Amino acid sequence: MYEQLLAVHADGCSEAALSRLAVELMRMGEFAAVQVVLGDDLTGRRGKAGSRNALRSLASAPGDPAGDPAGVATRSWLVHDPSGALVGELTCLLGPGALAPAGEQQGLIEQVCTQLGVAIRHQQLDQLARNGREWLVQEQVDRRLAERAFDLMFDESPIGMATLSLASETPGLVIAVNEALCQLLGRTAAELLDHVFMVLIHPDDRAASNSAMRRAMAGRRTPVHTQPRLLDAEGALVPVQLTACPLFDDEDRARYALLQVQDLRPQLSAIEQSPQRDPLVGLLSGADLDRAIRQCIDRVRRLNTAGVALVCDLDELLAATGRATAEVLRQSVAGVLRQSLRGEDLIGRISQNRFVVLADEVPAEHAETVGRRITDALQERGMAVQIGIALLTADVPDGRVLVKRATSAMFGARTAGLPYQLYTLNDGVLYSSTETEQVPRQVLYAKPGWREA
Repeated sequence: MYEQLLAVHADGCSEAALSRLAVELMRMGEFAAVQVVLGDDLTGRRGKAGSRNALRSLASAPGDPAGDPAGVATRSWLVHDPSGALVGELTCLLGPGALAPAGEQQGLIEQVCTQLGVAIRHQQLDQLARNGREWLVQEQVDRRLAERAFDLMFDESPIGMATLSLASETPGLVIAVNEALCQLLGRTAAELLDHVFMVLIHPDDRAASNSAMRRAMAGRRTPVHTQPRLLDAEGALVPVQLTACPLFDDEDRARYALLQVQDLRPQLSAIEQSPQRDPLVGLLSGADLDRAIRQCIDRVRRLNTAGVALVCDLDELLAATGRATAEVLRQSVAGVLRQSLRGEDLIGRISQNRFVVLADEVPAEHAETVGRRITDALQERGMAVQIGIALLTADVPDGRVLVKRATSAMFGARTAGLPYQLYTLNDGVLYSSTETEQVPRQVLYAKPGWREA
């Protein structure tokens, strides 16, 4: 009997091993037939012993008929695993006039059921282990393929790419670069690796780039865009479009940033060669501005975030100036906007004396902080403009409506003699928040550098 039980363990509860065990039980207990069924739903592997007629009788006979010891009857024992879960059943056909097992025979059968429960549990655990090993092997294969694909795209990309550390002890440390970035900056990989990327950025542009780095370290999910000027090996300026994508570990902490560095010199060269070049170089207008506004609105809808749109009007500021002074003031206001806002915020020109600004990932309660930041920066330089603010949310139908709302708020600010005004819908009426509560200073636009100490 014990040899048969060992075989059941060794063969993983196969039907052949269970059938041999049933034969041994039938012989020892002098049963007409024996059937062993193992499986969570009692329809799994089966072991049988007995003639065809006896097995047919076992399947149709009632269990333990009371008061009819001479009748054909069966006796069943449930099989439980060590945790107590039902995993099988052992059934014996007693035959005419046979007595049900008792005493040592009953104890032996119960021990057999116990060992069957242990065997099926071991088999289940072995199967789980095999499945786990197969999954782990496949996971490792998939990961190696993904890593090779990433390495190929990283190394062969036609634009510059780098990986930066976002760990608090080594923020901005370059840990990988591709050949395109080395060629762009005229430096070798050895000259770039293990150095802080910020030293490659022109000092005047580091504030915006440092702001982007801090937001990535703080867990911002969306890519960060800036347009700094990098310094090549000869000290020459290289204007670039810098896109930083934070990468998170299993504990949802930003550990790395993947940088894409696109050379903007060909685009700027084309602008400089244009005979009708906008004096406010770098500000979007026309179809390019419309396209950028649509992309910003689409991003807000896709990520379910919020933002603000501002319209800044210079009419009153320029009313008493000549043309030469007006051009200088326009360029000065444009420069203040660039310095006051984040590097990836959208700044455009919608008319001669009117600018538009779009900033996403700004909560609604902080909307007026953006207007206050701009007006404070202009007042420090002795300039004042009227600003209208509109909320950029997922339900804004299009850019035309968004700019129209901000423009309406701007005219409201001019009429009320205010530097800025917020446009909200309250039963279809323009609502002016002339007295705003103080916004907590840890908001996005507290001051340059993004966060206060």
